[in-house]
Amino acid sequence: MKIEFKKADLVPTMAKVGAFIGSLAEQKDYVLEIKPKPKRRSLDANAYMWALIGKLQAELAKNDPQITKDEIYRGYVRQYGKSVDYQLPDSAVNAMTKSWGRNGLGWTAEKVDDGIYPRTSLVRFYYGTSCYGTKRMARLIDAVVQDCKALGIETMTPAELAQLMSAWEERK
Repeated sequence: MKIEFKKADLVPTMAKVGAFIGSLAEQKDYVLEIKPKPKRRSLDANAYMWALIGKLQAELAKNDPQITKDEIYRGYVRQYGKSVDYQLPDSAVNAMTKSWGRNGLGWTAEKVDDGIYPRTSLVRFYYGTSCYGTKRMARLIDAVVQDCKALGIETMTPAELAQLMSAWEERK
């Protein structure tokens, strides 16, 4: 059971918890955990990031017509996102990277080194922005904004960007 609540709603929440606990089997052990709700990224911030990436792609395509928005996005995910390294048997690398990539556009993987054991590889798996929190997403957007500014592409002012990020936080 998962219940999201504010402290002001404690009494009705406790009634729900009490009813649920009453329905549990007597002979089992249980864990009750209460923790702050994590802040998730703003869909408005995500839309802004993609709008900027579109402008970057248009500008960069003047010198490299083959460059795509997806390629630019994946580059930012690799540079500013979260990743995890795993040592895998060489025979499993292709299947694992394909499977990981099915999670979404930013979910990529690459071989970064040979493994420490024979016939193994060290593979880095990157998480897509769909699982980013506010801070990580803000860091990524800041990087996109800086690159846009370097190319003379118009962006939001820092105050507008801060308002965009905080507006979403207030909704949560």
